[in-house]
Amino acid sequence: MKHLLLTTIAAVLLVGCGKSKREQLEAICWRNTKVIGLSLRMFARDHDGKLPWQVSEKDGGSMEYFSPRSETNALLDDDGEAIFDKNAWRHFLALGPYLGRSGSSLVCPKSGKNINIALKKVLSSDDVSYWLLTDEKLNFNNAKYPRDAFFSVCPHHPYKSYIASTANGGAMNVHWPKMRQQIIKGLLINGVEDSQQQLPKTGLREISILDAAKEGNIAAVKHHISTGTGKTGDWLKAGDSIHIAAKAGHIEAVKKHLADGADVNAIGKFRKASPLYMAAYSYNAEATKFLLDNGADVDQLDFEKETALHTAAYHSYHGEGDVSVVALLVDRGSKINAISDRGLTPLDLAIMAGTPEVSDLLRKHGGKTGEELKAEGK
Repeated sequence: MKHLLLTTIAAVLLVGCGKSKREQLEAICWRNTKVIGLSLRMFARDHDGKLPWQVSEKDGGSMEYFSPRSETNALLDDDGEAIFDKNAWRHFLALGPYLGRSGSSLVCPKSGKNINIALKKVLSSDDVSYWLLTDEKLNFNNAKYPRDAFFSVCPHHPYKSYIASTANGGAMNVHWPKMRQQIIKGLLINGVEDSQQQLPKTGLREISILDAAKEGNIAAVKHHISTGTGKTGDWLKAGDSIHIAAKAGHIEAVKKHLADGADVNAIGKFRKASPLYMAAYSYNAEATKFLLDNGADVDQLDFEKETALHTAAYHSYHGEGDVSVVALLVDRGSKINAISDRGLTPLDLAIMAGTPEVSDLLRKHGGKTGEELKAEGK
């Protein structure tokens, strides 16, 4: 009866009277996240502290399907690289003895997926809602900062934040900027000493901050955090495309690309976005202004129908109170209440980023949230 406790928890009604439907759905998802975290902990208890992706299938795990940093349909890091495991559903199946027959705890009610699915009917990633951050070594017992070590994440509540389970057995609501910092911190494993990690003398090794954390390269992580950029690789590769140059803020490289015939509104590989979007994404005012001055379409959409103003509002946390990029785009006539495929406006994303200065600026120019526009029938 390993699954008795989890089945009991799943049966408890957490939704009280008087709550909105949105709050009810979030409460169910919160419960699911805790059930996933608890089932992972119970699995680890029975497998010498190891998690499903660290145990062979013949021993009840899912090691053969271990595929870290391969889920490109999930959140990406600032270099556009995958973070989560595309085989999360395989790892969840290994939790069957702890989840029982029902797969409902693997489905967020807001996702639109079948919440009444039986666990044996889970046949692909389309049947589950949650993402998993997997690592070859990291587990409940060796996370250096358990409260910051995420394992599962629900992406279906972006109006508020993502819901994540952590290595200390908890669950929390967290916005992406903070989650990104916590993922970096949470990937660190006990026993790694700062003195063992040395940056190359050139300082130009192309390593992202997440890869540095994954390797336990604390010196490299500190270097990225202290510089606040982590864009050395982009700067060196600025000649490869106008999109990389724009993201790096390498104006001379952008000029050269345009002189060589590059389209200022060319669609790039990352998010099907324009160079202007990439400049706004990295919150670079100089590159944003240069592209606008050279004919960039201020309202060109990416694959989720986000504009440069959307991504500038969201990534304004880089600026720590600096409103320059958002102000530039607003002054050039960007649609203040453009709605993305996720139903979000630039103001929604500024609120998620936790940048009140940007939120105030957008409000001043008529900015509203998606919920406010919906209430007005727009």
